[in-house]
Amino acid sequence: AVDLSRERDETRERYGRHLFGQGLLLARRLVEAGESFVSVYWIDPTPAGAGGGEYDSHGRIYWHMRNRLAAPTDRGLSALVSDLWDRGLHEDTLLVVMSEFGRTPRLNADAGRDHWPHAQSIRLGGVGISGGTVYGATDKHAAFPVSDPVSPPDLGQTILHAVGVPDDLEFQDPQGRPIRASYGSVNEQLLC
Repeated sequence: AVDLSRERDETRERYGRHLFGQGLLLARRLVEAGESFVSVYWIDPTPAGAGGGEYDSHGRIYWHMRNRLAAPTDRGLSALVSDLWDRGLHEDTLLVVMSEFGRTPRLNADAGRDHWPHAQSIRLGGVGISGGTVYGATDKHAAFPVSDPVSPPDLGQTILHAVGVPDDLEFQDPQGRPIRASYGSVNEQLLC
């Protein structure tokens, strides 16, 4: 599954000949081989330069989005989504596209955007999630939720539920104390 040379050149090109694109192709191959959990991190295909740092663009964000980030991300993700759906893998695969934070609604002094925990966009697809649905909304500045906010614990519980983890799953710490896998609630509206 990890031998990408087994893929046609056209397929490898469709994902993008950079670490992120090839990582997404590898993820598809691992899912096909039966892996139950695969994580792909953004790996920048070009050097970040001033203000960059992967998607963590604290400076020159519009330049970085236009020249380094948006096109390879779109290319790789669209190839992955197409392959998952064309091969019927979406029925048993949950695709989650997210970052560790949202971004500040206003530019900083370096024409970048900093960490913002109050709102962010997340893409979910597969395993029964309704396609093409936008859930929730922010104010006109994309600063704060104004409808249907989803908390991190609820997102986590919804993800676990979508992949078949029992809602009441508990683990035990080294002292034998029970710890719930998630303290959130399943958001059924995301699973329509």
